[in-house]
Amino acid sequence: MAGIRDASAPGDAIPRSVVPRLAFSLILIAAFLYTMLLQLGDVDWNGVVAAAMGIPAWAIATSLALVVISYAAISFYDVIAMRCLGHRMPKAIALRTGFASIAISQALGFGLITGTLVRWRFYRHHSIGPVEAAKVTGLVSVGFMITLAAILAALLTLVPGYASGLTGLSDNMIRAIGCLGLATATAIYLASSLRWGGEQIGFWLPRPRAIRRMMVFTLIDVVPAGLAFWVLLPAGTVPDPTQFLVIYMIALGLALLSNSPAGLGVIETACLFTMPDVPVEALLGSLLVYRALYYGLPMLIAGVMLIALETRPAKAAARTGNLHAAPLRPGPELPEAVTRLLAKSHRAEAALAHLGDKSFLMSRSGRACLMVTENANTLVALSDPIGCRREARELARLFIREAAQRYLEPAAYKCTGRFAAELRRAGLTVSRIGEEALLDPRGFDISTPAHRSLRRKLRQAEKAGVTVEPFEPGDIAIDDLLAIDTAWKNAKGAAMGFSQGYCRPDYLARFGGILARIDGKPVAFVTLWKSGDGREVSIDVMRNLPDTPHGTMQSLITAAIEQAGEAGARKFSLCAVFLKGLESVPGPVAHIGNLLCERYGLSESQQNLARFKQQFSPHWRPVFMCTRRARLPVQETLAIRDLITTTVDAAVLEPVPVRVNPHPQ
Repeated sequence: MAGIRDASAPGDAIPRSVVPRLAFSLILIAAFLYTMLLQLGDVDWNGVVAAAMGIPAWAIATSLALVVISYAAISFYDVIAMRCLGHRMPKAIALRTGFASIAISQALGFGLITGTLVRWRFYRHHSIGPVEAAKVTGLVSVGFMITLAAILAALLTLVPGYASGLTGLSDNMIRAIGCLGLATATAIYLASSLRWGGEQIGFWLPRPRAIRRMMVFTLIDVVPAGLAFWVLLPAGTVPDPTQFLVIYMIALGLALLSNSPAGLGVIETACLFTMPDVPVEALLGSLLVYRALYYGLPMLIAGVMLIALETRPAKAAARTGNLHAAPLRPGPELPEAVTRLLAKSHRAEAALAHLGDKSFLMSRSGRACLMVTENANTLVALSDPIGCRREARELARLFIREAAQRYLEPAAYKCTGRFAAELRRAGLTVSRIGEEALLDPRGFDISTPAHRSLRRKLRQAEKAGVTVEPFEPGDIAIDDLLAIDTAWKNAKGAAMGFSQGYCRPDYLARFGGILARIDGKPVAFVTLWKSGDGREVSIDVMRNLPDTPHGTMQSLITAAIEQAGEAGARKFSLCAVFLKGLESVPGPVAHIGNLLCERYGLSESQQNLARFKQQFSPHWRPVFMCTRRARLPVQETLAIRDLITTTVDAAVLEPVPVRVNPHPQ
């Protein structure tokens, strides 16, 4: 869906792919109509009318009731698609638009065009343009065809007899075809969540949870729709309902692929070929009544709805402001509400909000928010909420609700025990993933026996001529820091992000830190986060030149701790070490983490990092990941890993926006 261009942009021509598709549809419709006319031969049209008039009233009433059930399910397709695309459209509006767009597009044909136009007219008062309307139409169409094919394949597998009689193939061959169809549908389902080379394979597909939901509504839609036709046919001449549904689904799929108006020519051809025992006049008479009930009546109602909407644009637009609250999306400038919370935050790690790759879930009172990012069909929350701690329970529930509404898997990463407990109460499974190194800078004393190895490293740096100096935001040449970062990346590889800072000029300029020099030349630096209340300081970006003397980084952090203590900070964070302390912790997350470390060579680096931080004698606090799945949360783990290892340029220039209502209903 990402490939759809904005049709409203000036100067845009009709996409080249549209013309051959239209030509193919017209050729297909013409072929079916020609085949139908050949099969009809000398039809008694008076007999067709008489057959239609002779259908019992109870059959028409039953068919109409089944049509109502079918269209009730059809209306929910737009609800699913809008949530997949991140639009917080009121359910009533999505239901109304889903009914009208599908009713009109099925009757007029060429559903991608007519459906998009109708959706645009209904959604335009709610900030949805023609391109977004086209995305909704495409998502609904793709999702429906996938689920329809899966249901048809299941029927062929379970009830192969009738298809075998029609085609001359054995029952086992029909079952094999059905199994192949189920395997294909399963592969497509899995593709909607798989990634290859950092890219989503099934980016044009609905999300896995959305496909499952759409499968339910497709059953409620297609089965009554098929039975609505079946009850109109003369008894004793048609297959049983299960076998007839196979015929109907094949005809429906061909009608949708051909874009034929109301399936004209396609359904007749399929029925005449597959039901030779039904008299032609009776079949056409039943089909005439069926089209009136299933296509004509809904289109008439939808047309009235569309005319009413077009004649009342001002009222519809006036209501829009009461239905939506402004989403807080990622961007270079933080929303004012988030800026206010950062100014009073308790945690230094809240500064990650400045990266520009996250969105924010706001509590109802606006006194707390949670950083979130969408990736690989997962809604990832980072760290604890920013702001009032008493709002954590509400944000935990809001986070899970937001993921469910968008058919995403929730995954909270690097939570402390306090927030993990709230997520557990809200229904998630909590898994320990590492430990964070913390110390009190006011009592930090390098002369104690516990800091013997640290003193040795500091002496090595001092003998090498390393000097350290603090700097405040804007008081240092950013180019010096970027030069060190470039040399560091050339030696170590690409930098990580999401849960740690980037060496980007606008980001580095926000923070102070400590700089190391040798003979006046900058050789290493560390930037520091500070909580809004000033009580917590944390290290962020750490970089050094490849030939920096031993003890340089220890000198930087020692100076940072001492500076924090002098400023009155009560807590200094050396950040977390992934997988530390998990040696004796059972569970699938620990197992997956160890596998990832072995695969990407992280195990030794994490051990070295833990030893480095232990030189400062911190106390270790566990950090957690919370997911909906109790066992093997592979998708969530890979989604988080992908965010952390994403290149800086990709993370900054192409953030994935998450539309969030700061005041949920």
